[in-house]
Amino acid sequence: MVRLGEHYLVELARCDSRVLSDSDSVENILLRACKEANAHRVDHNFYSMPDKSVSGVIVIEESHLSIHTFPEQEYAVADFFTCSDAVNEEKGIAYLAEKLGSGNYGFSRLERGLLPYHEIKIPKEAKAGPEVADAPTALSHVILDAWGINPAKLGKKEKIEKPFLEAVRSSGQTILYHNFHDFPVNGASGFVLGDKFHATVHDWPEHGYTAIDIMAREGKVDANKIVSSLLSQLQPRYNIKTSLERGSLYSPGYNTHINAW
Repeated sequence: MVRLGEHYLVELARCDSRVLSDSDSVENILLRACKEANAHRVDHNFYSMPDKSVSGVIVIEESHLSIHTFPEQEYAVADFFTCSDAVNEEKGIAYLAEKLGSGNYGFSRLERGLLPYHEIKIPKEAKAGPEVADAPTALSHVILDAWGINPAKLGKKEKIEKPFLEAVRSSGQTILYHNFHDFPVNGASGFVLGDKFHATVHDWPEHGYTAIDIMAREGKVDANKIVSSLLSQLQPRYNIKTSLERGSLYSPGYNTHINAW
């Protein structure tokens, strides 16, 4: 069965804390990682937070590359979502790990859009080494795949931007940056960035399918409220929601729930 997208969940431990706390350095490294992967930048934004952490995203034609850093723990989490076989995600991830000075990193690959079920492949060990005990495990990542949506609700950024922003704001999350754009051929994509928070949406109107992701510190954002708001607006025939705990280097825990409407 053909996948519609690939989503890499990256955990980077024992990084250089000086690099992780420098927004310019993190930005330049991610931009170069994007080039190394043969991805094509549309826009980007990076923010320094009061605790010296950095949150940032590169919106690419193929989807997005994002990062959240934790200098005190010498740790970072990144996501690389693409829908093009021409992108070499693993090359970009290897560059990112090298330049962040990661002494230990790993990633999992999630194939998105498989019908009737997507497949998560874990773990993929990129570099050998022990798991880090003090990783910032209080991170949650909700992955939502929805099928059977009326194509008239998808395919253009103006159709998804307003409902998506309303759903994020309904959770009480402060939005630092957002970008929505149309794909060159068909479909639309959007990214919302906050402090150690991001939410993304990518749609394929020809399949009546939408891929949604919400990552945040546990207890800070009600991801289920965002999901409920989006489902009520999109009205998919059925959806799969996967909940992951980020911060575990090789084996992110996850629970999957399938809902038919």
